[in-house]
Amino acid sequence: MQYILKAINRSIYLPGDSEVIQQELENLKRFKGTAGIVQSAGIAVFTNPYATSQKGAKQIVINEQRVRGFGWERWAVQIGNALDNMHRENLTHMDLKPSNIVLDIDGNTVLIDISGIGGTTHEWRAPEIWGEISPLELPFQARRLNDVWAYGKLLAEIASHAGDSPYARILKSVAGHLTEDVHNRWTLSEGISQLKECQYVD
Repeated sequence: MQYILKAINRSIYLPGDSEVIQQELENLKRFKGTAGIVQSAGIAVFTNPYATSQKGAKQIVINEQRVRGFGWERWAVQIGNALDNMHRENLTHMDLKPSNIVLDIDGNTVLIDISGIGGTTHEWRAPEIWGEISPLELPFQARRLNDVWAYGKLLAEIASHAGDSPYARILKSVAGHLTEDVHNRWTLSEGISQLKECQYVD
């Protein structure tokens, strides 16, 4: 069986790094057995800073070849449900983007990098928080709205690689509603509900 190795390799270890690792471990424990969220198989500690290999090429799930090669139509709801499970626990992801989605052996999506405090990628931030210096310290509601916007952007990304199927057009429509300005943005539940309703359209 293949596993994902998340290696913490830093030339300079910052004081906040321990907090991020601790939070991710706590979240892994909290979401044990939850579908669509990464599961811990174990933790390895190396005293040798050169013990990990950089030979494995990083594969992004959401590209044209991979989208068309798998049952991508289920991904939108799977990612939405995983995000919803985090929000129900009053946690946010805050760095939802293609590189934080992987596929399991059955082609189902798995959300990774779930500390919620490890950092954000500027281009995957909602417009209303672009100017925030400390977006991870925003109130829960603002962080949740950011996750919803990033989820909408992710749906648009999947749709852009999915060709001209009816469901790709639905993804684009839902993505548009999820990336509206903060006052008109759909909730995550509204987006998932619409996707489920239209999931089996041919």
